[in-house]
Amino acid sequence: MSTSAAPKPARGASPHEQRHSDQVAPGSSLPLQLPLQLQDQRAASAALGRWQALADNSPQVRKLQAQAIQRQPALVQRSVLSDQLTKQLDQHGAASLFASIDANLVEYAADPDVANLINQRLTGNERWLGQQHLEYGGENNWPRHVQIDKQLRAIGAATSWPNVMALMVAATAAEFEHGMALLTPAHISNTLTMLSAASDPAFETYMGKMNREQTAAFLAAAVAADQATHSGLIARIKTSRILSVSNAWLADLRWRGGSGADTSDGYQISLTTSDHKRNDFAHWLRNGGAEPARDGTMNCWEAVMFMAYQSGLVSKQWLQDLHTAAAAAGRAVADEVDDEVDDEEEEEEDVELRDGYAELLAQRLGVNAAARWTYNPVPPGTPTIPAGNLIFMDGLDHVMLSKGSLDGNGRQRVYSMWVFPMSSGGEDDHGWMQDTTLEQVMQTSEETGARITYHPPPW
Repeated sequence: MSTSAAPKPARGASPHEQRHSDQVAPGSSLPLQLPLQLQDQRAASAALGRWQALADNSPQVRKLQAQAIQRQPALVQRSVLSDQLTKQLDQHGAASLFASIDANLVEYAADPDVANLINQRLTGNERWLGQQHLEYGGENNWPRHVQIDKQLRAIGAATSWPNVMALMVAATAAEFEHGMALLTPAHISNTLTMLSAASDPAFETYMGKMNREQTAAFLAAAVAADQATHSGLIARIKTSRILSVSNAWLADLRWRGGSGADTSDGYQISLTTSDHKRNDFAHWLRNGGAEPARDGTMNCWEAVMFMAYQSGLVSKQWLQDLHTAAAAAGRAVADEVDDEVDDEEEEEEDVELRDGYAELLAQRLGVNAAARWTYNPVPPGTPTIPAGNLIFMDGLDHVMLSKGSLDGNGRQRVYSMWVFPMSSGGEDDHGWMQDTTLEQVMQTSEETGARITYHPPPW
């Protein structure tokens, strides 16, 4: 009897038995059409041998068929296109593959096998390049953050830092943020060299794009060797950042009276100003209050400190530590005054009054070591105060930030948070962050005889 055809089922056989006899009959070979079209020739041969051996045991055959069917999703047939590109990669290399992708981007991007080929066959920078070509096409179509990434990867050549600088200066805010995130500690020395070689406009644009977190991270990543080699540049970065941020806060914040220690509360920074207004800066540092908003209230030196914080030059913890130390100094001096009164049996008003809180702030900000500036009714006064320096009017009576330049009338330009030369007037008279001159502040406040000094900031 021929083994190529199954015998007819017996009369009266059940439908189940008839279906079984159609699939595999005892002693017969399997039908030519397998239950699953296996792509691997060797796997198909092995499966065929197993099924032939089990031809007389149909339950096991059905079980094996079911298992093969469950595995079917994992058996993916590659596209013809993928095979073509695989051959192209093997024969002509990755550059030829990328050129084909660029020329047929829409078609290739729609085929998942092309992405699989890139991810499975390419490694390192070649894989990254392939992914970008499949995403964007030719390099002239790549967004700036991808171009920056390619430069920093030094693909094909050493990193071109002038190109990185040009890309970063032209970048959007999102592209710039992405580029900054790509800068690792290994890039910091080269980035500092890049910035030192940049033109003044490009440098200032770069600084203006940085935010607080980026600045803090960048400066923290500069190791001791970088700080020694680029000390002048790092000082310039800090100055540029605080001037840029102060300019961004012009007409914002509110001056509603002076600030100082609360002698009834451990000499901590007072939660209210001398005009009995809420001090938002103090609440932020002391009570876990919200970071001061654009209309937040604080005094002049607190505004300068807040600009340093917004610039990424100091942290909130730095500010809290400073004011904690000032409060401790205030308590210590108050204890000394009490001891003098007890020892000398004098009235308290006869003992020299001292404000330990203000003394420590003045010392930390540089008042004690500050240089003298001479006012001239016919500008300019002398000398021109360096950019970023703190300017003190009779110590802490008023503190400003030098812009390091003169206006058209030869007057010293400053950022100042006060009610002079301008204020709102009215019942809620208040000042704000102003771009003005030192001479205007002195004249409108009628303080032309004040002692003016200046000193580099502590950050």
